[in-house]
Amino acid sequence: MPSQVAWVDHDSTAKERTLRTVASGTADLVLETEGGVWIIDHKSDQVENPEVAFGVYRPQLKCYAKLLQSMGHAVLGLGINWILSGVNYLDRRSS
Repeated sequence: MPSQVAWVDHDSTAKERTLRTVASGTADLVLETEGGVWIIDHKSDQVENPEVAFGVYRPQLKCYAKLLQSMGHAVLGLGINWILSGVNYLDRRSS
């Protein structure tokens, strides 16, 4: 998948002020199945808790998901392959 730019809105205060952040990058792996796609990114960080570390990268993965959904793909889930530890963390999407 070529590099893409996606805009993501973040609610920053209760007064409904919206910040706009640009994210760019390339999804390392988009696995297509009969039911939809999984988005997997490879990370080389040394992490103690893959679930907590996944939260740091979730916005990046959600940008990829939003882009693929806009192209008509059903996104089944997001994941990170922590390549140094060999741990995979997968998050099945509920929507």
